[in-house]
Amino acid sequence: MRFPITSFVVIAVLAAAPVVGRAADLPCAKCDAAKTAPPEMVKKSFFVADLLAPIPSHFLLDVMQAGAITSSAPSNVSDPAVDAKKLIKLVVGMVQPSTWNYLGGDGEINFYEMSNCLIVKNTPEVVAEVTGLLEALRRLRLGSIAFECRLIHAPVGYREANLWTKNADPADPTVALLKEEQVSKLMMATQQSKDMSTMQLPKVTLFNNQTSTVGMFDSVTKTFLTGLEPTPKNANGSSTNLPTPKFESVTFGSAFQFGGEISADAKSVKMTFKMKATELDGPVALMPVTHMITPVFEGGSQGVPVPFTQFVQQPTIVRRTVDRTVTLTDGGTVAIPLGKHIPLPEANEAPITLRARLFRKVAKPVEQESIALVTVRVIPPEPEDTKPAAGVVRAAGTAPKAKAPAPSCPARSPAAEHVVAYRKACIEGRTQDAMKAAMLALAADPKCFADETPSCCAGEE
Repeated sequence: MRFPITSFVVIAVLAAAPVVGRAADLPCAKCDAAKTAPPEMVKKSFFVADLLAPIPSHFLLDVMQAGAITSSAPSNVSDPAVDAKKLIKLVVGMVQPSTWNYLGGDGEINFYEMSNCLIVKNTPEVVAEVTGLLEALRRLRLGSIAFECRLIHAPVGYREANLWTKNADPADPTVALLKEEQVSKLMMATQQSKDMSTMQLPKVTLFNNQTSTVGMFDSVTKTFLTGLEPTPKNANGSSTNLPTPKFESVTFGSAFQFGGEISADAKSVKMTFKMKATELDGPVALMPVTHMITPVFEGGSQGVPVPFTQFVQQPTIVRRTVDRTVTLTDGGTVAIPLGKHIPLPEANEAPITLRARLFRKVAKPVEQESIALVTVRVIPPEPEDTKPAAGVVRAAGTAPKAKAPAPSCPARSPAAEHVVAYRKACIEGRTQDAMKAAMLALAADPKCFADETPSCCAGEE
């Protein structure tokens, strides 16, 4: 049922226009507040120790010198905190720089040195991009390298020695590249022979281009009296040279250093093997050193010089160094000779009887050869789990809230067009145009001014 438009109706509509306009604008304020609300922030930790610069082993081969083991840290150790700053600079510069607090944003990124982790606080979209960037960097590391080393001690000229001549490396004839079945045959022969022995070193896993050292040393540093040096000394107005003992401290043992570089196709490894050993060759001989000492009595009188004999130790210390660089396929084994030596005779605790002295068999010590079997394996990098439930923690004060669905704007009707024109004319002070638009709107829909549709949905420009 249609009502005729009268001047009273138009005047009533004009009077109510400001109130209706303010009521209609209230939902739009809610829409603007939703748009300007701070974004939801999440936290996630990333383990980045493998992305930082490789940290060399704290024990290097140069500590195997004459003297005690040095406890000072090597000068080429890199600082993880310094390397982490470079990584943070890369992440901030590559992933939406304007969202980080360095450039006025709300995002934060920090390095926790105790666990070598990056703690990232930002929107879920930025955290996902950081995850992708770190995974891309991790794929460039080409994984890790596992080194497995076994030491074999065997008599010189044993029957399995022909493996060296048949499988010698053309680049370095002193080493041999062995297949898996040949390694199994050699290990089986070692277990079956009483003259051969084997020892397994701890397995070492390193990042690409990283080095590490495994050492085997005596628990006590041995000190030898290797000589006497004359020291001038004044006594009772006369100058004499007194013999001063000269000592030398030696640490016996071996150090093995491993390092590797993975090829671009991750199918071969350029392995670097270094060994430095310090051994005592044979029993320590004693050499007598005789000096003439002139006794001085009370009162300053001197007596007849008398001989004084001291025994000086003469140890034969053997220092051996091996340095090899070999290219191996994934899972390949190389046999590296470490040198030859004659084992020391075992000391007998019980005294030898007279009969045993007359009829005993004197066995000559057999010269032994040491070989290192080094096997390398490439460990491919494992992709990091990117599920939010594993490492994502919501930031404090940003508890998850159910997002209200955005208000849907209905299609603009002819009455809504006239209502928009009427409100615009009221704002600009054009009374005649406002009255005309109101009459057209009421003619199209008498309830158009009673509708609480937001102005943005009504087509406000």
